[in-house]
Amino acid sequence: MKNRVWKIMGVILVIAIFAGGWYWDVRAANKLASESSVQEVSATGSASNESLEEVEVSTAEASQKDIAQEEASVEASAEASIEASVEEADEKGNETGLREMLFSDYKSDNEKLLDMFINNEVTAINPMHTESKPFYISDICQDPNDYFSYHYILGRADLDNDGENELLMGGPYGGYYFDARDGQVFVMAEGEGSASALEYCYYEGRAYILHTDTSHQGRLIYCFNSYDENGNITESFKLEAFSETDTYDDENATFYFKDEEITACKFEEIKSEIRKRDYEGEYTDTEVGDPNLCIARNGRDYIVQIGIFRLTSITDGLGTLTDEGIEFTATDAAGNPISGIITFEDHNATVTFTDSTWSGIENGDSYTYEYYSYKPQLEKLSKMFRDSYSVVINDVGDNKVRVIKSVREATGLGLKEAKELVEAAPSEVTQYNSLIEAQELRDELETLGATVTIK
Repeated sequence: MKNRVWKIMGVILVIAIFAGGWYWDVRAANKLASESSVQEVSATGSASNESLEEVEVSTAEASQKDIAQEEASVEASAEASIEASVEEADEKGNETGLREMLFSDYKSDNEKLLDMFINNEVTAINPMHTESKPFYISDICQDPNDYFSYHYILGRADLDNDGENELLMGGPYGGYYFDARDGQVFVMAEGEGSASALEYCYYEGRAYILHTDTSHQGRLIYCFNSYDENGNITESFKLEAFSETDTYDDENATFYFKDEEITACKFEEIKSEIRKRDYEGEYTDTEVGDPNLCIARNGRDYIVQIGIFRLTSITDGLGTLTDEGIEFTATDAAGNPISGIITFEDHNATVTFTDSTWSGIENGDSYTYEYYSYKPQLEKLSKMFRDSYSVVINDVGDNKVRVIKSVREATGLGLKEAKELVEAAPSEVTQYNSLIEAQELRDELETLGATVTIK
């Protein structure tokens, strides 16, 4: 019995030993597996971080590469554009061709383009002659002694009723009319001979380009074309007279207007009305080369502004159209009434004063201006008029004390200020709105030995 018990206890002990060893083996295995897993996770995380860094580096490198490629593309495009410009300039055969390319920014400003054409900076084309090549204004004959010379600018006028002025260039048979559109200056109309001389007129509120045939025996023909802003003819008609005897009356001639027969009286009435220019516009003072006469419609009346170089300006004139011209009244430099008449011949306007009490203008004095533009700009012209004259001492001379006294009387300055002004010569003494007053002070100072100019 006792031996059985010991045998059972021995079996139990052996089982316990084996069970304990298995337990610890399992724990050790689990621990090892756990540590291995942690290491794997750590390794995986590290690999992920490394991968992310590699992606970021790769993206940055790609971005920089794209930027570099884009910059290279832009640079190549710019170089290609420059090369094309130079090639185009080379095809033109001169430096002005390249200069024209550089002025491309102005091609959206039509009137600026016309200015550039006048300055020989861009070319014009003549679409009426298919074989004509682009030409500069310097390519046109400009010898005033040559009959076929285009040597003067008549002015500007809105000939296609688009609100922008076209350029009028005088020459044989009426010359050229230039327009600018879509970045190009072109000949809009030209005189084509004695049977198609070029003019323009205004009729019923629209501008018409006019070709006339009035120098041949037996006929008087006026062809009218009205244009739109795209250069398309919107209306065309004729005023005509035909006579076998060159006598134009109802017995010896037939008359037509818009293809309908009319009387001689009606013919003269329409011709007088349709060829009578609207005198509104700007006129250039030929002595200074700037617009210095402005005439603007105001209902039935005309607003008149007149600038007379180095003399005076009249900015409040009001005129009425008569058979002789525009009769106007205004205020002179002394504040007194002054009146006169503006007469017109071709593209010139002549201002003649008929009633003046101001010493600067005598009755009968006249001044001539050339037509410049159909657009009157009263505000701009008012600023251009010479309303002030500066008296400048260039050298005091030997009689400084008396000069200082004269300056004090003219300016109202104190002794110290007047002395400093005189001793600082050349210096401006004062300004006058009247040239005569400025001349009086100049003469007084010159009598005292000073050297004086008026600016």
